[in-house]
Amino acid sequence: MMYEVTFSPMYAVLFSAYLNEISSTNIEKLTSDIALSDVNDSSIYASRVPQEDIERLIQRIYQVKGDLAFGLDIGAGMHPSDYGTVGYALMNCSSLFQVFEFAAKYKNSINKGFKIIFSKQGLFYHFRIDSLVVSEWLKVVIELDFSSALHLSKFFVGSDSAKLVKPESIRFQHAAQGPLSKYEGLFACPVLFNQKYNEIIFSRQTFEIPIRSANPSLFKLMESKLTIGKKTAEQQLSLKQKIERFMFEHIQGIEGRVPEISQAALEFNMSVSTVKKHLKDEKTHYTNIADQVRHKLALNLLMDPRKSILDISNDLGFSNASTFNRAFKRWCGQSPTAYRKQNVATRNVV
Repeated sequence: MMYEVTFSPMYAVLFSAYLNEISSTNIEKLTSDIALSDVNDSSIYASRVPQEDIERLIQRIYQVKGDLAFGLDIGAGMHPSDYGTVGYALMNCSSLFQVFEFAAKYKNSINKGFKIIFSKQGLFYHFRIDSLVVSEWLKVVIELDFSSALHLSKFFVGSDSAKLVKPESIRFQHAAQGPLSKYEGLFACPVLFNQKYNEIIFSRQTFEIPIRSANPSLFKLMESKLTIGKKTAEQQLSLKQKIERFMFEHIQGIEGRVPEISQAALEFNMSVSTVKKHLKDEKTHYTNIADQVRHKLALNLLMDPRKSILDISNDLGFSNASTFNRAFKRWCGQSPTAYRKQNVATRNVV
């Protein structure tokens, strides 16, 4: 099975509830297709929701609303409990700095479609969301995340300090999905579109604001529960699935290339020979997994018209564009350029 891009079931729950609020249409059949054994705690790693299911819900809401700015509304009405155990851990952090640091760590774990980067740049902190897949529909999720980040930050510090929680700026890679006044009214700061990154930027002073309900003992308890849940879920994965995840994240990381088998062996505390043996038992091998992951990523990257074929070749760690072209023709029976022309128009539906 190919590496599947998945998201927290929290999004399915939120979008389903919102669709029920705004529509008289019976959506029971739609939501029943999403198998969620643990929808009440989206942070315990037991179930994830495929990208296609999240997109399907967003499309249904768009059909009713007529615009895609509703992620802002959903995010502005969220409660920490919507994030399950992660939300309760955030409530017990010591400062907003710890809130964002912890959120970045666990968002990376439960949302395989996004890469979260939290960094300090000069006097400011940047909370950045990179989408690992190209989808017009997932812009809604990014706006929801930024809206909820600001709303919950104000909730965590309490009403007396909430007015101090003001971003320096918000930046989106996409164009505005609704009236600019809606964004500026919600975020109360400059909101820029068609930018290089999706990021929310805060000053150092803002991140020093203490959390009103901070309880270090409860934080450690919640963190321990999350760690145990993650280990339990990972134990249920085959070595092939673990390596697929490792490769997917590694290629999308700073190095931008397929990790050597020795790196995977080190990651999973095995010898190279043991990795090879386990994969043989699972009727696969390391190079085959790497080929499948590259194939999946190539299909996603080609949906972004801003990326050249050479850029994609480099992103996937190929030595040159010709080598990438040969690999792609083996995967799909056509060149990357032909595939892009055939498919981009049908994906960019809004």
